[in-house]
Amino acid sequence: MNTLTLDVSKNTLKISATGSMTSGNEGYLQVSLILDADWAGAAIYPAYMVGGTEYSDYPATAIAGTTFIIPTAIGQSAGIIRLGLIGVADSVIMRTNYVFIPLLIGAATGTAVPLPTPAALEALQATPAALEALQATIAAKQDTLTAGTNITITDNVIAASGGAVNSVNGETGDVILTASEVGADASGTAASAVAAHNSSATAHAELLEDTLAPYATESYVTSAIAAAITGAIEGSY
Repeated sequence: MNTLTLDVSKNTLKISATGSMTSGNEGYLQVSLILDADWAGAAIYPAYMVGGTEYSDYPATAIAGTTFIIPTAIGQSAGIIRLGLIGVADSVIMRTNYVFIPLLIGAATGTAVPLPTPAALEALQATPAALEALQATIAAKQDTLTAGTNITITDNVIAASGGAVNSVNGETGDVILTASEVGADASGTAASAVAAHNSSATAHAELLEDTLAPYATESYVTSAIAAAITGAIEGSY
């Protein structure tokens, strides 16, 4: 049983706790009352308004105990139900304010939208314009999502897959770029250059000459050593 709990204190009716309620139920939407001392011994009659029209003044018989079922005819369409209470105790008649109960679209006709919190419902009672805006939002809600390009919806899961590239390096569609198109060397170019350098017998001859030549003078070594160094340099060419 889906139960809406209401606090009743003198002429004030207030939503205490609620879950989501949807249209199209039969004998399932229940209201439970928490009564103050003024209402404890009274005969209680629910009063409804649907779409701004009073459904009835009150039923011919009072509710039994502190719980009752919202009539099936009232809960068939999504929208806002207004519920008030009339209490009769001897010659005393008590009437509460109306509270607003949103009925979301039942599963047979669409997908439910989130239910406002009790605090939000109280705010709606004070601001008719906000209530009208909520009704318009519910009425305009899209019942079914339509998948766009590269979008899939499976078991309430939305997934996207990659499509063709709009533009890369001046090309469109399914683009494959080569090394030359992005200013890069072909694969293996650098490795080949390094291998050729390492295998060259004269790769570092100039560096060797610049390093040893200053020492091939008599100011550093004897003429015999200088001749040996010079021969070593010449033999490296």
